[in-house]
Amino acid sequence: MAMTCWEALGIEPTENLDLIRAAYRARLPEHHPESNPCGFQALRRAYEAALEAARTEPPDRVLPADTPPDAGPQLLSEFEALLEDPARRFNVHAWQVFIRQLDILPLDRLEDLGWELLHELMQSGPLSSRCALLLAHRFGWSDRLLSVDFDSARHIDEFLHDLQRPDPFDLELMGEWSPPAQMEALWYVNSLDHLYQQRPLREYVHFASQATCVALPADPALMRRLLVQQTLAGIAGKGLREACIELHHQASDDLDALFLLTRQNTLLGLEEQALRGWLELWQDHRHPKAADYLLELCGRHHPQRLPLLIQAFDRRDDARELDIHQDREAPTMHPETLARGFNALRADLGGFAGAYAQWQVGGDARPLQAFFNDDEQDADLQRLYRHAWALREGTDQDVQRVLDEPPSSDVLEELILEGFRYRAGQKIRAQSAPRVSPAAEQPLDCSAPAPVSPWAFWRLDTRLGRAPFFGQSLGLTVVGLLSALMMNVAPGAALTLLALTLLLLAGASVRRLHDMGRGAPTLVLGVALAFVLPVIPLALFFWPGDRLPNRYGLPPGAPPYLDKAGA
Repeated sequence: MAMTCWEALGIEPTENLDLIRAAYRARLPEHHPESNPCGFQALRRAYEAALEAARTEPPDRVLPADTPPDAGPQLLSEFEALLEDPARRFNVHAWQVFIRQLDILPLDRLEDLGWELLHELMQSGPLSSRCALLLAHRFGWSDRLLSVDFDSARHIDEFLHDLQRPDPFDLELMGEWSPPAQMEALWYVNSLDHLYQQRPLREYVHFASQATCVALPADPALMRRLLVQQTLAGIAGKGLREACIELHHQASDDLDALFLLTRQNTLLGLEEQALRGWLELWQDHRHPKAADYLLELCGRHHPQRLPLLIQAFDRRDDARELDIHQDREAPTMHPETLARGFNALRADLGGFAGAYAQWQVGGDARPLQAFFNDDEQDADLQRLYRHAWALREGTDQDVQRVLDEPPSSDVLEELILEGFRYRAGQKIRAQSAPRVSPAAEQPLDCSAPAPVSPWAFWRLDTRLGRAPFFGQSLGLTVVGLLSALMMNVAPGAALTLLALTLLLLAGASVRRLHDMGRGAPTLVLGVALAFVLPVIPLALFFWPGDRLPNRYGLPPGAPPYLDKAGA
């Protein structure tokens, strides 16, 4: 036996429309459109039948003349047709026409139709946020969530929140496409945006690099966004480069367009075009990525000039930042420049560049002094490093010589000199400004003392050459043998002499290790291994010492280095 509409609603037959609506709302949570669509449709039919019966039974109750009895279901059918029509699905004007038709319904029937339209929206797949928000604002669903159960309100709130995100592009441009083409284009663009914003960059690169054929609308904003994403992700291509060229021609003063084109030239290996772009980005706009690229280029092709370029990029915008009276132990570089200096040290540059980079971050200056006094070094390289040294430790005359440097035809050298001239001009202005403290600064003494005498056995922190070590070891061995012969005659004096001999021999060994750039831990390790490999102590006699100054001083027997850096 079929259930009547009143039984489905759980009430007695009545003409009270408010009672029918209350019964329908009370039963609605039990038949949610998502969890129980069949039950919801049956409840909806019972509700409409009860409303129709309540309106038609009294002779004095008739429907409005401009509202047909089936206006609600007809509008619902028209809305379903709107969503299925690819020409109108993403068309704002078509949605506005449909929304105006809702005005023919009375408020009670309009409220019920609104929830059915929301159910259709939530089940319809990809939508246009511009279009769907028109309907959401018309019905005010976000303000009526308290009239539904908790789970339904949560799903509806999530759906309305998703509608707040803007469309990935102008969806109306797909009006003449087939539904599969529309869905595929939306899926592809949304996937790219999600991977770029939410996932690791390697996932975006992997997805975007896959060979595919997807139609994309001619939306300039979309094309530029995809161009930016793929260029920043490191994806190169001739088509992308041509798009960058066109974008740069359209807006030649656009910094982003120039950066994208330069980045594409770099990814495609067009170093000449890329170098021109990075130079323009650095010289005209001080773009930080330009500095990174130029440093990388210098490290690959001219590693001995890398510390020079690092110092040239260490710019201060205000001459007051150059404190010429600051403590010599205080940092003299920006933190970014200091980090670049440490990166250069990790690259193990060696030579002039390695010695300068070590001194620049606070290391020993004596290896650098040795290179300054080495006439066999490259003259141009030595000249540039003298200028770099003068910007930190030179006199006014040294700084002025930096300003007087003529332009160079070499691009990299001119880039270095440009930065040096900028810093030199700031330093001269800072030195000519009124001084806060009248105390005169003492000039830096860059000269190195003479090596310590090999007979200064009490100077354990010095170096001992190979020949003096051989002589001292031979003499101490003879003394040790004599002390052994005296053991039977005077044991106390013999033991004292033997202990003194061993101490002097250990001190000479430590000083010899210092000449090899090693310390006392190496001596302890050598003594421990001598029981297994007795030939290990012979390394002290045959291993050559360091040619350049190290942390234990100048090479034994070498003349003191004169400071020629300012000459």
